[in-house]
Amino acid sequence: MQPLGKPMDLDVRIGPDRRLGVGLAFDDTEAQEDMRSAYGTLSALVGEGLFKRRAEDVYRLEYHFRTEEDWQEFLDRPKADRVEADSVLLSSALAHPDGRIVAIERTTITVCDREG
Repeated sequence: MQPLGKPMDLDVRIGPDRRLGVGLAFDDTEAQEDMRSAYGTLSALVGEGLFKRRAEDVYRLEYHFRTEEDWQEFLDRPKADRVEADSVLLSSALAHPDGRIVAIERTTITVCDREG
């Protein structure tokens, strides 16, 4: 399971039906490079014939933040870089009783078998 090394999409959601894309959350350059490097290492091992890729798919992982405290913890995580989003919409979602911010990360899941 490996994040794709791309920015996370940010949505604000109010209740089950109202959803609006408001921007992106970026990981720092080192974290992005680590993700690309790990995927490159796996690809190299497959290329060398040590492993055989059996299946690979991309999934969406959603992280839901309902409070300012939870959102701030997300922003303070070690690999966080910057957010490019409408701060008024982000704040208003957290102020609403049914509101939340959702960060959406695309992740690849690869299943390999060892060759030989």
